[in-house]
Amino acid sequence: MRHSLHFLVLISLIESIGNLSGAEAAITIFDFQFDDPSGTNLVSAADGSGNGYSFAGSDYAGLETNGSGLLVFQPVVSVGNGLFGATRATRSFELSAADQITSSQNAQARFAMVIAPWNFSSPNGNDVSFQFGFGSGSATNVAAQFTLSRPINDNPSNQVFLGTSALGTGATSKPAEAVFDAVLSESVTIFIDLDKAQDLYSVSYQVGGGSEQVFFSGTTDSARDGRFIRFTHGGSGENRLVEPNSFAIDRITLTAVPEPTSAALLIFAGIACVCHRLRPSSPASGTE
Repeated sequence: MRHSLHFLVLISLIESIGNLSGAEAAITIFDFQFDDPSGTNLVSAADGSGNGYSFAGSDYAGLETNGSGLLVFQPVVSVGNGLFGATRATRSFELSAADQITSSQNAQARFAMVIAPWNFSSPNGNDVSFQFGFGSGSATNVAAQFTLSRPINDNPSNQVFLGTSALGTGATSKPAEAVFDAVLSESVTIFIDLDKAQDLYSVSYQVGGGSEQVFFSGTTDSARDGRFIRFTHGGSGENRLVEPNSFAIDRITLTAVPEPTSAALLIFAGIACVCHRLRPSSPASGTE
């Protein structure tokens, strides 16, 4: 009878773990969906998570949705204002102290960007390139990021290139290489998984409903955490975002895997206690 009761308690505790894992599998830090058909400026894009993050800042003026729920890089402001000008520009916003990705909190996080289908079969002669990822300490202090580009030079098929970069001591990167065709009829989701508990990161991608493909797995500088979300555009003296047929972003999200809660720890302690009670007692000496 006592063992039956212990078994029931054990089953209940195991079910509790299942409920906890489902409820705490991931915490949404921000969720930008560019779904305003009126043409929301990036500065005004709402954070659907309710945490109040924003790309606010005049440097982002001119990046607008295309009226169909996509954020596009297009020349809606004059070239030379620092956004579409001939110099590289980096923008960022800082995560709140509780949301930062460090070895002591939110140690594992996933950044995801959904990019709409594209058609680069007839480019107008300009490169298209941007970077998104994690910064530490400032906008320019790279922890881990990806680069998506469609270069003109040495790219006769107008393919789209993917690359990664992580800077600092012990950090590893992968140069950009052709991954996608010039014309893509399905959306592409690019992921950055950052693990500051082990100073690792990976960049992967998924085309439409296909399987996720790992592009690169590497290491990060242990001193560089995920404290900023950084966005870089332009560069190398080229007006890289003036290409009309550019990338269009549908959604960007950041989620974190939480540390075990006190409730979870109590449940594990309870399981250990029940398992101990269910162990058969050792026979007393001389009674075999």
